[in-house]
Amino acid sequence: MGRASLSLENRARDHVALCVVLAAGTFDVAFDRGGLVAVQPADRPRYAETLTSLMAPGGKATPAPPIGPALGANGVNPGQFIQQFNERTKALNGRVVGCVITVYNDRSFEFEIKSSPASVLILDAIKVEKGSGTPNGPKIGKLSKAHLEAIAKEKMEDLNAGSLEAAMRTIAGTARSMGVEVEA
Repeated sequence: MGRASLSLENRARDHVALCVVLAAGTFDVAFDRGGLVAVQPADRPRYAETLTSLMAPGGKATPAPPIGPALGANGVNPGQFIQQFNERTKALNGRVVGCVITVYNDRSFEFEIKSSPASVLILDAIKVEKGSGTPNGPKIGKLSKAHLEAIAKEKMEDLNAGSLEAAMRTIAGTARSMGVEVEA
């Protein structure tokens, strides 16, 4: 298809189509002897249209709810995303990780894998299934200073803490709110 000039000398139906094209912006238009054949958007720069985030099990994500519908609503092909996500996170073996997805105007996407939530890392460290329903009641486990430091180092990139000590205090606060005793 080559470029054609937009003229108002075409047939009435083409005239209506051209008015729509002119009102909508810059387009590539193709004509043949019968009139207007195709209208396509002219080369437009790619830009980010949507930014969304989700949590998914690393290496074991499926397009079933809630992941598939959340992706589909934002214009991402769930099957394609799941395949790429599982490939990049297969070493995590089911641990929940955060993911920030950027969807572009041409329906392509990029995603960035974030670290696991602090609560998941804390539960893994003390080897417990879930936190306490009453954090000021009976404690479900004890988090050592070494575990606290390891979790803070892993989460440091995603935290807004200025130092490792500040990150450790943040993680300790999360642990206390889950009913985990923190070693002083």
